[in-house]
Amino acid sequence: MSRHLPRSLLALSVVCACTGEPGQRTEAQPALGADDPRLGAAAQHARRKGWELLDVDATRALGATRAPVDAHELAFPPLRLTLTTYDEDQPLDGLALDARLVPGGDSVLVLAADRTLWRWTPSHATRLDSDVVPGLAVSPDGLRVAYAKGALPELDVWEATLDRGPPRAVTSAEGPEHSPAYSSDGARLGWITYRPAGPAFVSGDRTIVPRVTTVPDGRRAPIWMDGWLLLHGSAGTAVVREGTGVPLLDLSGATDISSFGGAAVGGDDGRWRALDERGSR
Repeated sequence: MSRHLPRSLLALSVVCACTGEPGQRTEAQPALGADDPRLGAAAQHARRKGWELLDVDATRALGATRAPVDAHELAFPPLRLTLTTYDEDQPLDGLALDARLVPGGDSVLVLAADRTLWRWTPSHATRLDSDVVPGLAVSPDGLRVAYAKGALPELDVWEATLDRGPPRAVTSAEGPEHSPAYSSDGARLGWITYRPAGPAFVSGDRTIVPRVTTVPDGRRAPIWMDGWLLLHGSAGTAVVREGTGVPLLDLSGATDISSFGGAAVGGDDGRWRALDERGSR
């Protein structure tokens, strides 16, 4: 089954990581809508700074730049992170493979370059799990994070509750299962699995998309909204209908995706376009 795993996950290597103190505290804020002007403001701020925009909420944005290390053969070159409140930019110490803001609070989830997952707050850092690969999915209520972990390429989906208890295994199939995503209401968790006919997106024993042609292979987890699924990988970006997998939009020019209570797609022209609950702009 390992031959089915995306090339970037098969090639994932480990580099040395450091740890440090996180950025500054922010007040809890409601989630942004996909067409909120603060998304555009965050994108512009990131472009001015030369960052890749990893995440944004009502008061914070998380930017990243490639770390100056010899990482040309790494599937996920390590990043240096900056947490910004727009008034002040606060670099986060160490190297990371992925990171996400936790909605409604001051936490940041950081996947360190040694594949250890941490929850950072202004006062301390909590180790959540190890052997994790990029592509973190945070539940809409900010209480849970889902991810793929394991000895490559045999990955399984796991879930951690951020305020209590150890992580739990969600899947235990013989082949790789990865790229988790929460439904828009947070009630369901889905992921990519592999069948004889090819990759599919499932939730438990329910098939959500029977055939996935764009398999996520980077830092962006799928976005699962009511009736549709958005998938982003090196082969492109696809928005497909739940149940059938029929494409809903041509997003061949998309370079980035984000989800803040909705979804938004960034294009080669630097503009962000909001998607509504039907997957249309």
